[in-house]
Amino acid sequence: MAEKLLIYDGECAYCRSFVQLVRTLDRHTEIAVIPFADPKSQVLLRAQFGESYGFAMYLFEPKEVSWGAEAAQRITETLSLPRWLARLAFYVYPSLVKLVSKLARRTRPVCGPECAGLSHPAQKKQSAKIRESSLQELQRVLKSIAI
Repeated sequence: MAEKLLIYDGECAYCRSFVQLVRTLDRHTEIAVIPFADPKSQVLLRAQFGESYGFAMYLFEPKEVSWGAEAAQRITETLSLPRWLARLAFYVYPSLVKLVSKLARRTRPVCGPECAGLSHPAQKKQSAKIRESSLQELQRVLKSIAI
C-alpha cells in the first residue's frame, strides 16, 4: 500500500497528464492519487486545514503535507528523478499553473491554505506538519483506494 497521497485537479488536462506521468514513473507504488473533487479528498483536506484550504495540488505524507510548488518538488524527489528536475519543478510550477489556469479560463484561484489566510503570504514554505486526525484520515483513504 502506498504511503503518500497526491490530490490533484481532475478537471485539468495538464494535471491528469502529470498524474499519468507520476503513475508511470512510480515504480515502487509509493504515491496513490485521487482527484480534488472526490469526497474523500475533501474530508482529508478538512481534517488537516478546517473549512478553508484553498485549491491546489496537495501531497500528503505520513509526517507532512505540502502543496503547490513544494508538492511538485517532493513528488520528483519521491520518484528519484534528478535533483535539477526537482528544483526546476519548484520554480516552474507557479508559472505553469498561472498559464494553464488562463488557458483553461479557470476562475478559482490556485493556491493552498494561504488563500484562506492559514499561513502568512510571505512564508515561502508550502508545507505543514500533518495533524494526528489527518494522519488517521490519510490511512483510511489510502486503504480505500489501495493500488
